[in-house]
Amino acid sequence: MKNFDSIIIWFWKWGKTLAATLAKRWEKVAVIEKSRKMYGWTCINIWCIPSKKLLTLSQENISKTPEFYKNAISEKNSLIQTLREKNFSMLNDLENIDIFDWEASFISEREVKVWEHILAWEKIFINTWAKSMIPDIKWISNSKNVYTSTSLMDLAELPKDLIIIWAWFIGLEFASIYTDFSSKVTIVNKHSNILQDQDEEIVSEIVKDFENRWIVFENNAEIVEIFDKDKKVFLKISQNWQEKILQADAVLLATWRKPNTKWLNLENAWVELTEKWAVKVDDRLQTSTKNIFAMWDVTWWPQFTYISLDDFRIIIDNLFWDKKRNTSDRTTFAYSSFLNPPFSRIWMTEKEAREKWKNIKVWKIFATNIPKAKILKNTNWLLKAVVDEDTGLILWASLYCVESQEIINIISLAMKHNLPYTALRDHIFTHPTVAEVLNDLFKI
Repeated sequence: MKNFDSIIIWFWKWGKTLAATLAKRWEKVAVIEKSRKMYGWTCINIWCIPSKKLLTLSQENISKTPEFYKNAISEKNSLIQTLREKNFSMLNDLENIDIFDWEASFISEREVKVWEHILAWEKIFINTWAKSMIPDIKWISNSKNVYTSTSLMDLAELPKDLIIIWAWFIGLEFASIYTDFSSKVTIVNKHSNILQDQDEEIVSEIVKDFENRWIVFENNAEIVEIFDKDKKVFLKISQNWQEKILQADAVLLATWRKPNTKWLNLENAWVELTEKWAVKVDDRLQTSTKNIFAMWDVTWWPQFTYISLDDFRIIIDNLFWDKKRNTSDRTTFAYSSFLNPPFSRIWMTEKEAREKWKNIKVWKIFATNIPKAKILKNTNWLLKAVVDEDTGLILWASLYCVESQEIINIISLAMKHNLPYTALRDHIFTHPTVAEVLNDLFKI
């Protein structure tokens, strides 16, 4: 048996940061990672970084040949390899850290088994990711042309025709990327519209832009079956009591992700799970068993990389500092979907704001005349915000424009620190920038 002060299960962004922090406090730390190809885990290897690299390459203003796509995949893979090695070296070079490459399973509330090793701890931190949910569709397991968001980005040949199942953020991002690579994209959506809980006006702009890029929406569609024939994949769908068959080179399952906990044998450590297989935690990320903590998407929501770093701050504060931080502090955080242009949002919709507050003002701007928009040759901009007229505080913002993923952070910071909208309206921004659009959004 090997004894450690702390064990971290899987090599996440927060995991490597937490491991390094604990080691520098002279703790003996074990980091368990099931695969050497996953150092840094999802963000570096299979989602945030690779998808944004492909997004950037897809928007280069050159001819999108099949060879260009192959080179883009190769460039993406090279970037991942570099970052993966950097993550490994970051921890491997520290004296107090041992790295184990294998899956871990609990054998008691104080021990885990990793290959032939038994490891014991004072504290243990779990984050074993969330994996793609495979829908129950007839013959889906027999198809060789059905991909998840992970496996599609390893496909060396650009699919001429791509079908995406589910019109949520993952699917829409891939639709935007592969359309810009010159694939013909069809989105199969079981609802009458996309992004049902987002602002309706913004959604209308996204749909209009997608349709102008020849992306096809098959709404109100139920998938009857999936099957392969002559190296193609076929979807039989049912719409309004009529059946239709769609054909493609590849199908992407852009479905929800579910916590990856089943193989951990958490029952041996008396760790409680929710009905959705997520680890149940309190507002300080403590599980039902003392000194066992769980973080980020293994606790189900919200599944954003930057939330994992906030989880790290909560853990460190409660272990060593003031014990004031908890998950309820996260009242205002933004998120972005990297479409073309990106869509970013913070907190509620206009409809929800009207239901909750009586005296609000809705600010809206179609930013077709903003100088930076003309420079970037992308004027498909709609920005909206809701302000409480009694206090001047910003209640909500939704931005569909170039660099919205950057601008939303300015609004988020103002909301977090209770700055009135006039602070942004009257701020002196550099010119020409996208940020200066906030002067116009909040002007009288």
